[in-house]
Amino acid sequence: MDYQGPEAADLANVYSLNRAWLDELRRHGSTLSGAMPGTFDVVPKLAALSVARAGLLSGCPFLIFALPEAADSRWTRLFGDDEQVDLLDTLPQPPESVSRLATATLGFLWELARRNPYAARLVSGASLDWCERLADSSPVRVFRFAAGEARLLSPRLATHRAFWIKLLGAGTSDAQEIRRSAQLCALQTVLTRQSSERYRRLPAAACLMPGPATRVADRGKEPADN
Repeated sequence: MDYQGPEAADLANVYSLNRAWLDELRRHGSTLSGAMPGTFDVVPKLAALSVARAGLLSGCPFLIFALPEAADSRWTRLFGDDEQVDLLDTLPQPPESVSRLATATLGFLWELARRNPYAARLVSGASLDWCERLADSSPVRVFRFAAGEARLLSPRLATHRAFWIKLLGAGTSDAQEIRRSAQLCALQTVLTRQSSERYRRLPAAACLMPGPATRVADRGKEPADN
């Protein structure tokens, strides 16, 4: 089987969604922090990024925010067979801007999963099974679900200190080779944190991604924004 990675247009959408999410954190960061007391909370650090560094971070080749894909009970309303959706039903009124971003994100992943579930897996970090179930859902159900769900988006690996120190450090470097290498290493972390047995075929989707030109240290100083 040929594992095709995301196309240039798909990555452009990822970059745009990342930047939109960072903009939302700048406006609503204090209300989006869900870290437990005493744990590493990346939301304030992301919300405090300068415009220039936010632009560099948004260029990650994957979504730096996540849907709660692993929360099976959360998706029962979308993936379950008990709800019949009438195409003539009126969609809910657009909620707050964060929920509209969730709708755009889920719609993008739905369309990508229908074309290439492996690419959807690569940019979202979700399981292949989740991507395929999303692709099998009707567009009406997808948009109704996203529009009606609160707090659907959160930082990816929110309490993973090393992951975010790398992204906030080398991952926002002015040097393109260092920045790209750090971002691809972070992508590898996202993919390999899943069960290697369940997803043993999926890392092949990363084969067509540009390889890192340089190596960066796994540890780095957490930079201060100007």
